[in-house]
Amino acid sequence: MRFLWLIVVATLLSSCSANWHLKRAIAKDPSLKRDTIIKLDTTVLTQEKILSDTIVVSDTIVREIKSDGVVIRLQKIHDTIKVEAICESDTIRIMKEVEVIRYVEQKKTSIFDRANSLIKSLIALIVVLFFFILATKILKK
Repeated sequence: MRFLWLIVVATLLSSCSANWHLKRAIAKDPSLKRDTIIKLDTTVLTQEKILSDTIVVSDTIVREIKSDGVVIRLQKIHDTIKVEAICESDTIRIMKEVEVIRYVEQKKTSIFDRANSLIKSLIALIVVLFFFILATKILKK
């Protein structure tokens, strides 16, 4: 009976590592190992700006100049020159690609690391067995 309890406790305390599960998932779907590229899209909107100025001279002339989103309007009415500059609103897009690493492959563990893990597991198992035996002796009394 004690041996059966020992097997049950040992089975419950042992588990698969996350690395083992990750290796199984990669074996089923190798695309998990590939890096992902994410595109970041930033949009900047600028506001419309208007600048007006007036100069006084004679005669009447109206002239409008358009260049690269800027409209300059000159009005010469008799002895007055009216200058109006309009910078229309604009949209600036900034595209940036960022590489995201989805999986970092772990280096191989050495024999000393494996032995260390085994020793720790054995110590934990002995401690659990000690408390199990102690608990069964207390319950028998």
